[in-house]
Amino acid sequence: MSSYKELYSKEKQMYFWKIESLKSDINNKKLDEKASFPYILITIALYIFFAEVMAYIPSEEEDNLWTYTTSVIGILMPILGTIYAYKKNGGENGKSFANKSFSISFVMGIRFLVYLIPIMIILIGYWEYRYGEQELISVTPFEVILHALWYGLLYYKIAKHISDVSKV
Repeated sequence: MSSYKELYSKEKQMYFWKIESLKSDINNKKLDEKASFPYILITIALYIFFAEVMAYIPSEEEDNLWTYTTSVIGILMPILGTIYAYKKNGGENGKSFANKSFSISFVMGIRFLVYLIPIMIILIGYWEYRYGEQELISVTPFEVILHALWYGLLYYKIAKHISDVSKV
């Protein structure tokens, strides 16, 4: 059985304030894949969470269960997608996850923005048909499904490309 000292050694510590200690660990090659992954995941989770929260301030649309479902998907997909991509990179035995993840995510993000064009055309047509001249538009399961499919496919493709370059 592992001792308390082994489980909570300095090498496995995550820094929340001590930038000099973190920089020292980086310089001394103590920040391996396993140690750096929580920083990546928490950073992504916090950015996404606060972006979703800010979407409600002030709210211009009629919020309903589907609005909140879309926000939950918007928070969970990047977190689960990043975990999936990390595993496809080899997990703690993988190499250069941050480099692969951020660069591949950037290119796939640009590509997936192109997919938003037909999705927005479909949504505008749907909104015109469903709401006509109404000013308030409520989120429906249709938008939630499109959102989940788009996000899920994005992270699937990111993880696939990370896996492809991890095999080389």
